[in-house]
Amino acid sequence: MEKNKINSVHIILLCFASIVFVWSAIKPASYLTWVMEVLPAVTGILILLFTYNRFQFTTLSYAIIAILTVFMFIGGHFTYAKVPLFEWLKNHYDLKRNHYDRFGHFSKGFLAIPIRELLIRRTCLKPSKWLVFLTLCVILALSACYEIAEWLAAEILAGLQMIF
Repeated sequence: MEKNKINSVHIILLCFASIVFVWSAIKPASYLTWVMEVLPAVTGILILLFTYNRFQFTTLSYAIIAILTVFMFIGGHFTYAKVPLFEWLKNHYDLKRNHYDRFGHFSKGFLAIPIRELLIRRTCLKPSKWLVFLTLCVILALSACYEIAEWLAAEILAGLQMIF
């Protein structure tokens, strides 16, 4: 691919994610929850947009990122505990809870593909066991940081609600 050439499939993926983003902002279950859930995805999209001319991922990586952001937008709109399809599954299979959050956590593992791509193209790493190990380390570290940030935000907001 020519450097600085914009791939039309990338534009389509961005438009798709943007349409779902706009939909998710219309009457979400809670605007505060919505902001907290979509902010990481929006931040990631902005980083990808600002760095697009310097570093372009493959279309597969952009498709994975688009799908994962859509999952986050859906979770933000309904709240993860009340996504309708997973509510139906919960009721149909007599489950104790809605497992959309588990689905989201599992799905985020697919970020290993863009992370691997980034490591191969921007470091001296070659495809090897070390690359697999480091890719897993990065994805697990990102997941852990996300969970810690989510926990801290919940604690801070709970503290603020007690004050007000």
